[in-house]
Amino acid sequence: MTRPDSEHSSGSRMVGLDGLRFLAAFGVLITHYAPCWHPQLANLSNISGPFCVKVFFIISGIVIMQTARKTTSAVEFLYRRFIRLYPTFFICLVIDTLITVRFVHNFSLLEIVENLTMLPWLLRATQVNGVFWTLSNEWCFYLMIAALLPLLRRYQGQIMLFWLVSTYALERFHVMNVQVEILVNGLYAPFFIVGMLIDWYRNGYAKLRVACGFIALILLTFISDPKEMLEFILAASLALMATRVQLTPYATKIALSGGALSYALYLIANPVLFLIFFALAPFNASMVIIILVSTIFSIVLAHAIDNRFEPPIREALKKLLSQRWRSAILFK
Repeated sequence: MTRPDSEHSSGSRMVGLDGLRFLAAFGVLITHYAPCWHPQLANLSNISGPFCVKVFFIISGIVIMQTARKTTSAVEFLYRRFIRLYPTFFICLVIDTLITVRFVHNFSLLEIVENLTMLPWLLRATQVNGVFWTLSNEWCFYLMIAALLPLLRRYQGQIMLFWLVSTYALERFHVMNVQVEILVNGLYAPFFIVGMLIDWYRNGYAKLRVACGFIALILLTFISDPKEMLEFILAASLALMATRVQLTPYATKIALSGGALSYALYLIANPVLFLIFFALAPFNASMVIIILVSTIFSIVLAHAIDNRFEPPIREALKKLLSQRWRSAILFK
């Protein structure tokens, strides 16, 4: 999932997306926590979890196109994504590793290094946290946008159409293995693309053109699976509404706060549940209490990561990449 871009004020951003991002992150948390409360909720979790991830990918399609328009080179684009995402990821990886090694599973040094790349799923590495698989998909999307950055302004429609048709063909003719699927985002291309379509719509393209692209997208990818089609329509509709909603000042503050901590919340919720379970189990605490404490602690910890721990690490990374190097390489 993407981290909200704090460089922009609430007046120049779609605050509704921050609120939707938090709801999706919280939905993933509930997806992992609910079966611990009652096993029969596992079936519901199997629906809600994948749906929330699809919402994340649509949001990425929207916000990454906004970022791409504001950058002048592929390296600058990737640099900005790295600085925005890696500090929080690094903190959460350390926390996740410490908790998981203590209570669940030991990792080799190589496995930890593979996780540090943010691409463990692509590398077929053992993941410290099960949710890390989405980071591989996100980064492959970023790399594709970076590679095509010079062409996006003039040929965005053609690029989206080619991406959609090629992934559909690869899937249809069983050409994809796991690595190829991740590299081209075969299963999730429609969700990134519809996010790009929503951004297209908001930037003045003819409504009919966007609507036709949207309909073609659905027909090509989901015509044989009505359930997936309904999920797609619902996720896209929520994202579109989030870009248009007008919030009160108080609701705006809540949405911005929720969006800010959503990335860290998504990355640390699972290990926190392990930590709280093993901490409270000796006291015969009920699963309701364990889940409630885990939820509160996850939100508080995510807030602390975003506000206290992440900023100094981000600044250290910026200093590591010296001003001279960035000026010479990135912004020319």
